[in-house]
Order: sequence, then structure tokens, then C-alpha cells
Amino acid sequence: MFEEIALTTDERGVAHLTLERSEKHNAMSARMIAELTEAAATIAADSAIRVVVLTGAGKTFCAGGDLKWMQEQMAADGETRYREARKLADMLFAMNTLPQPVIGAVQGNAFGGGLGLISVCDVAIAVDHAKLGSHNPLNPRLCQAPINVMARRAPSARSKRSPSLPPPASAAFPLSITVDIF
Repeated sequence: MFEEIALTTDERGVAHLTLERSEKHNAMSARMIAELTEAAATIAADSAIRVVVLTGAGKTFCAGGDLKWMQEQMAADGETRYREARKLADMLFAMNTLPQPVIGAVQGNAFGGGLGLISVCDVAIAVDHAKLGSHNPLNPRLCQAPINVMARRAPSARSKRSPSLPPPASAAFPLSITVDIF
């Protein structure tokens, strides 16, 4: 069904959504973005799924955007770049609005769009050696995208699916849920 991700569900209703491009440090390609969007629709429509665990195969959670894909976007015309950026935004929105809680099992480094994936999680738990960052050498303005998702995400995650968690103490809260938790 999928080539660059894996989606499995166990008998308890725990869905495991795994980025499966370990040889590329789980960098997001156009195909992976499309598959994550499709997986989100599948998960949302399945009432037997109670929770989603999002992780990456191998030693890296997600290196962000695939450099070849990003270079293709930079060489493309404005309409194509907009269309591809919209696909990424739609995928993050689909993951962000899943009715099930999403747990990020961050087993390694996350950069750029990997931060966007972490930000759509209701809870993210990372290994203590994980490095997180947002730097895009091809287009520095794209670095802001994961931060924008994080800033909008935290209040809705806590109020929609995690009512027992305390409210955020400040606007810096989105970073604390993805960084200070280690």
C-alpha cells in the first residue's frame, strides 16, 4: 500500500505510523508527503484506532525535506512551488486534526519538516541525544513553517485531546513540549 511509510494497527487499536526512508534519514519526499496525507485520512476514518504512535525507522526521526525534492522546488515555477508547499501544509493539517491522540516517539534527530511532524503530536518523547533544528540552506524562509505549526498547535492539542494536562504557561510552550521534554 505504501512505499515510504508503514502503517500498522494492533489488536488494542494502537496505530504505528513509521517513516520508512532510513537510508535518507527519513527525509520527506513528495511521495512521503502524499502517503502521510493518505495515512492520516485512513486513520481518521477508522474508529477502531484509539491512538497513533508516529516514529521513524533507523537512527533519525526525520531530516526534514529531501534535498533533491527541495532543489526541484527551487528550480520550479512559482505555481509549482505553491502547489508542493500546499501539499506539505495539507499533510500537516491532516495529521494535526486527527481525532485520535498522536504520540511522537522521536528516536533520533529531527530537522525542518521533522519539527513540523513533531509539532502535530499531542505528546512527543525523544531520546536524550536527539538534536532538533530548523535550517533550510536552500530557502531560509521555509524554516519558519514548522515554528508556525508549533505556535498554532499547542493550545488546540491540550484542549482537544488532553484535557488533564495543565494549560500552557506562555507563548514559549510549543517549544517546551518538543524540546524541554528530553
